[in-house]
Amino acid sequence: MFLNYVISSIPSLLYVSAIYVWYPCVGDVVRSNENQKQKLRRIISVGFSTIFSIMLCHYLFGSSFSEMGIVGPTLLHHLSSIIRCFSLTVILFSGPIIHTMFFEKVNIFYLHMDELHSKPVTFASVYLISPLLEELVFRSCTLSIIRQLNCEGEMECERIMSSRIVVNIAWSTLLFSLSHAHHFFEKDTNVPMECVRLVVSALFGMLSSFYFLRTNSIWGPFVSHIFCNILGAPPIDRIGYLPRYKKIIVWSLYLIGLLSFFALAGPLTR
Repeated sequence: MFLNYVISSIPSLLYVSAIYVWYPCVGDVVRSNENQKQKLRRIISVGFSTIFSIMLCHYLFGSSFSEMGIVGPTLLHHLSSIIRCFSLTVILFSGPIIHTMFFEKVNIFYLHMDELHSKPVTFASVYLISPLLEELVFRSCTLSIIRQLNCEGEMECERIMSSRIVVNIAWSTLLFSLSHAHHFFEKDTNVPMECVRLVVSALFGMLSSFYFLRTNSIWGPFVSHIFCNILGAPPIDRIGYLPRYKKIIVWSLYLIGLLSFFALAGPLTR
């Protein structure tokens, strides 16, 4: 069984390799959102590697595009996934959203609009292309390969995937997190910030894998991924600057959002 999980890491290895296909070694790369040509090259190479991974899943491992959550069975199925996953994500992050927009008077939806004009490739990458490619690789391809290698027959497949949902989520999350760890080896890396990014990536990876396994659609996790990229990490470090009564309110909102998510996650993804 462990070998099956190792094999399922092929798409993620291709993904990370494609990021650096243009460079002789990782250390020669300076992570810079200002370098639009570098970003564009990465998008092209990762895009091709993702298409290759999808074809690999389909033709070598026998996963249908429906099983990968890309198309079918109906359009309504995917629309339902989008609505349910997005609603749960808003509930989960309701504390940070209210904290930022009402207590700090910051409109999170306008924060990144300058990038659309000054760094259009970065904007497209962060808020559209990367979320799509990452969901296809780390959820659709990886989890579909696990399904095909561990299952024989539809009924047995559903039973095995349900019984191993925690393991499957953990494995997909591990690969997703490790795919972001390469930034530690780049020049001018802010190590503490990368540690925070790694933790945030792991938490989102768990959330997105849960959505995919429960709804069998890539589009719900994709929309949630975009939304989370717009929100960024919850501004917990800034709560300490609020007056005491506001701290109590904000912490309560964070807790209510978290508890509400756990209460509704099962029913809304059933």
